[in-house]
Amino acid sequence: MKIILGPITYPKSEAIIVPVNSSGVMTRGVLKEIVKDGWNKVAKEVNKVVQSKELELGDCFSTDSGRLKRRKCYRIYYGVVKRFPNDLVSLHVIRSALSNCLNQAIRDGIENISISNFSIGQGELNIEAVSRLTVEECLKKEYKIGIKIVDTNKEFVNNVKKLLGMNDECTNE
Repeated sequence: MKIILGPITYPKSEAIIVPVNSSGVMTRGVLKEIVKDGWNKVAKEVNKVVQSKELELGDCFSTDSGRLKRRKCYRIYYGVVKRFPNDLVSLHVIRSALSNCLNQAIRDGIENISISNFSIGQGELNIEAVSRLTVEECLKKEYKIGIKIVDTNKEFVNNVKKLLGMNDECTNE
């Protein structure tokens, strides 16, 4: 498992996993960066999926990666952690969404994947709890799929490294 401080849109992985709300709005945080780097095609595809399906909290769906293909990223997996952008997030829903996304990527034959911090929105959840949950879920699946945890939040990345016994402070790749 590799831990990287940096943007998820430079994953150097076949696919990425990010959190999303079930209304399909992609105007903040990691999702905004994906739309910017992956092009509007990604946002349109996400909106099409959320309008055509009755998504529940913890569900997973995937889309094409748009222009991220030029960075060798071919698929984006979305874990539904909120119904609407202003809803609160629970650790139980994050665990379910992350697990479902990893399982789907494994079923799809993805060999390596990058995962971002699933705590969307500042101050919503304890960053240490989200870090621990992320590490626990990744350790369950790392024998089936190569995993990178990539995020721009230095506190999250340092917590993940600490939990994995990596003593060095985070650095950019």
